[in-house]
Amino acid sequence: MMRNQNKLPKKFVEKLAQDLAVLMSSHEGALLALQLLENLPDEVKISLINNLSMVHSEEVAKFFTLIAGEYPEEKTGMAAERSLKKLQFAGITTVAEGLAQVNCSEQNFAKALVSKTRLKGAVSLVSLFHNQDQPETFDMFFFTLSFGETGIREFFYARELTGDQVRLLVDDGAYLEVSYQRMLALINIAYEHNLDYETLPALGHFIYSDLLDQATTETQDKDFDFYPVLADNITPQMLVNGICLAVRREDYRLLEVLADDGQVDLPETGLLLSSKIITEKREHGLWKIEVELISEEEKGLNRLTWEIQLEEKDDRFILTGIEEKAIEPLDWSWLEETLADNNLTIAYYVYQPHGVRLFIESLEGIEFFQEGGELDFFKWWDLEQVLQQGLTLEEAVIADFILGEEELIVITNKQEKLKEVQNLLESNLPYELELLDDDSVEVVYRIFDQEKMSFNQLIEQWTLTGSTRKEQLSTWLNTKFTELNGLTPLEASGSHESAKLLWALVKKISKLGKQSRDSMVDYRALLKSVGWGKKSGKNLQNPAKGR
Repeated sequence: MMRNQNKLPKKFVEKLAQDLAVLMSSHEGALLALQLLENLPDEVKISLINNLSMVHSEEVAKFFTLIAGEYPEEKTGMAAERSLKKLQFAGITTVAEGLAQVNCSEQNFAKALVSKTRLKGAVSLVSLFHNQDQPETFDMFFFTLSFGETGIREFFYARELTGDQVRLLVDDGAYLEVSYQRMLALINIAYEHNLDYETLPALGHFIYSDLLDQATTETQDKDFDFYPVLADNITPQMLVNGICLAVRREDYRLLEVLADDGQVDLPETGLLLSSKIITEKREHGLWKIEVELISEEEKGLNRLTWEIQLEEKDDRFILTGIEEKAIEPLDWSWLEETLADNNLTIAYYVYQPHGVRLFIESLEGIEFFQEGGELDFFKWWDLEQVLQQGLTLEEAVIADFILGEEELIVITNKQEKLKEVQNLLESNLPYELELLDDDSVEVVYRIFDQEKMSFNQLIEQWTLTGSTRKEQLSTWLNTKFTELNGLTPLEASGSHESAKLLWALVKKISKLGKQSRDSMVDYRALLKSVGWGKKSGKNLQNPAKGR
């Protein structure tokens, strides 16, 4: 009988359930359990849930209830619902609502503090409530609220903190105090972005859901005064650069709150790639600032000139209009010339892509693009630089990331940026990544070359049979990848590093074959005929396995 590969040892599952029982005794522990689960790949999450369903306990049922609530209509949530039904059939029926809701009403509200970073597209929010059992202590809700697709991006919860502990955690100078109603408004406005983009809010919904249920008329009020939390020492130039960033990220609510009447007519545009201020005039408290924008449209690039008008009024700047002055088509060569210096790279072999993805997504200023296939693309902006100089691809972009199932490529244009990113990755992800040596970087970078050959073109490289075909493959590989130094794939795969690279190359050829929908039988026969896939020594075994 075939053994179920996803079944964990019984003793391990029982010990896990015991640890889970301790965590589920408090809201902080339950949140920690969810966060630990979140760090696992989806298939491991589901396997763990299925294994835990063998333990018939209320604590496990509570955990499943929380998972189902935190991951609605997701595979993980559906797996938890199925496992919960199994426990209900086994007689565990007393935990339909999981943990009790946290009381965070206006009656026990103490203080709310908001970071002055709204112009960057996100704020940190600290909400303090008097603990019901020990009123001299505080329960702290910490949010990172994004006004883009991620909405309620991060959540942290701590109970029974003393005043001194709160002061250690929160620097009052970086925050502005706001009322209970305005705190609710901020949370609910961010949550609206989750609903609009159909993205999941941060884990901990079971703790902060009461704040979402207390929506007020002020929550929807477009006159809600965001200005004090935009940034420190706002200048007209900062505001214009922040407006361009908001347009790029479709953060149109920011434009509404900057306008005096909550209305602003925005010229039509595609994705903004670049922005820079070219002229500025000030007359009688009215600023007219011209900005040059590069926009990506369906048919190509456009160079736009906008005039952004600001009125200086009561120590603040009010957005009074955005007018399109000029538009001209631009050749794609502009992008190539602008990114010509983006040729500094480092490459990593990835052992835990899910953990790497979560870390990259947590970086301030990160943007995610998925262009199909198995690769994820991220652009990391220095938001402080954006506010000072605009969306400059040369200066304000720290790095681009390309993440695959087993590869991470970092691309940037300056050595100091490259070193900064390398230090950050290696200090935070010591077990998830392994740096490839300098010679390997060029090989792996070429694997993601945009000029991919079709599978049929690849097949044409090997039209002969037997040893001639094998020679032809080696010749082609050594032409394409000079780092092989004349070795055949079989010879080159003798080292661990080379095995990684060759494994990546096999994946590339495999993807080409799949993309062209050609017969994979011929593809496998081709690889076998030239010595790929033999089980001798270290030859082409997936280097991530057995690690």
